[in-house]
Amino acid sequence: MDEPRGPAVTADIDGPCGLGPQQGGRIVADRIVPAALGGAVAQERPVVVFVAGQAGAGKTVVVDLVHAALAGRGGAVRVDRDLYKTLHPHYRRLLAEDVRTAGVRVREDTYQWAAQVEDLVRKGRYDAVVEAPLGRPEQFLAEIDAYRRSGYRVEIVALAVPEALSALGVLDRYLRLAEQGRPRFVSWDNHDACAAAPARHPGRGGGRGLADRITIVRRSTQTALEAVYDNEAGPDGRWMRPAGAAKAVLAERRRPWDAAQTSRFRRDLAAAERRVGDPRLPEDWALAVRRDAEHAAALAEPLRRTAQPLRQPPGVDYHRLNADEHAFVFDELIVPMMLSAVTPQEQPLVVYVAGQPGAGKTRAAHLVRRALPGAVHLSGDDFKVMHPDYWTCCTPTHATPRARSGPTTGPGRPRPKRTCASATGTWSWRPHPPTRPPSPRGAEVPAGGLPGGTAGSGCARRGLPAGDRPPLRPGQRAWRARSVYQRQWP
Repeated sequence: MDEPRGPAVTADIDGPCGLGPQQGGRIVADRIVPAALGGAVAQERPVVVFVAGQAGAGKTVVVDLVHAALAGRGGAVRVDRDLYKTLHPHYRRLLAEDVRTAGVRVREDTYQWAAQVEDLVRKGRYDAVVEAPLGRPEQFLAEIDAYRRSGYRVEIVALAVPEALSALGVLDRYLRLAEQGRPRFVSWDNHDACAAAPARHPGRGGGRGLADRITIVRRSTQTALEAVYDNEAGPDGRWMRPAGAAKAVLAERRRPWDAAQTSRFRRDLAAAERRVGDPRLPEDWALAVRRDAEHAAALAEPLRRTAQPLRQPPGVDYHRLNADEHAFVFDELIVPMMLSAVTPQEQPLVVYVAGQPGAGKTRAAHLVRRALPGAVHLSGDDFKVMHPDYWTCCTPTHATPRARSGPTTGPGRPRPKRTCASATGTWSWRPHPPTRPPSPRGAEVPAGGLPGGTAGSGCARRGLPAGDRPPLRPGQRAWRARSVYQRQWP
């Protein structure tokens, strides 16, 4: 759309700049409708797709994809209220006066223009794709109802994007449009209100009549978008799968970031901070978003990884888990796997099996476990494989072949039970089989070696699979390991 041209503005612009019906109608008829409805084709069974999400979430990318897909049906109408702001005759002067309030003061007019365009779309039975920031949830639901009453198939595509990423997206868009002389300011309150709405209102899709299909998408490093939830109404109007759109949005927003996401966020944040300080940016425009980068960084704290310094380039990595992800791995993975079958003891005992890699710690720990039925075997290698980045870090292309998981227990975390334990430097992913009662003193090990077991560091270095541990030689005494500690054990 062309930039607005016309006579100088003489209206009072201290408050909301509401245009009269006649002037607003001319803008819609002469400028918006020809550009929006040009090329659209009437449909027997029209479709409208609402793209919902907070400001900065990436709705424009989704709208472009949906609009291109609907072009296969002959063409569709794109409804975007923000695009209409530049058509307002007062908008440029309002930007010059106060960039923070310019959008708010033309909002009522742009919403009215969008409503008029949508009314024409429904009358002409054109396919449409509508951006829905959800700042006004009740109006959004009223729009859906209007399309359904007009015989439309209604689909909703909601973006599940963390507030930190959308806040950074708002800042990036502001700076990008500021270079073109038309920055689009979004206040924190407006952003947060729109961000809270998708988590509530897609959940209304659990009932009948809201939409025919709901899809929740997220940003992806492999593709432009990735669907995390998809549900469609059947012929009877009921969902074909259990309703869970709101849960999908919340789960994706709370999902901890991996190292790549954290690194990308930090780079984009640093770039945005440099652009805010560009001397070519007008001082008032720069002042309006001076703290936005810091605000986005604060929103990322619960999700991002912890930075760790490196001695080699790039000087930092992000494989240290944040507090929530660390607690999840420990409580949901490590504790159930290692402590689910422990035997409480009145006088628990811990045995440390120490030695350099390849010295045979795993075999020695195996002998200790035979003398301590029900003991827990703890090894650092087991905790490594629990780290979500471990196998990625083991790839040849990764510069740092070690995942950093941090301490196994947080400060002040009580030990779950008082049990006997043996600790070694390494052990493998496969769980140990149930141990048999200890052999009597002097009993010989069978020719096949000790039963069960897993491959430790020594076996791994020799390329032996788990269970192919070199057996003890016939005649070796299993009790020798116990004899060292027999005075300490009852």
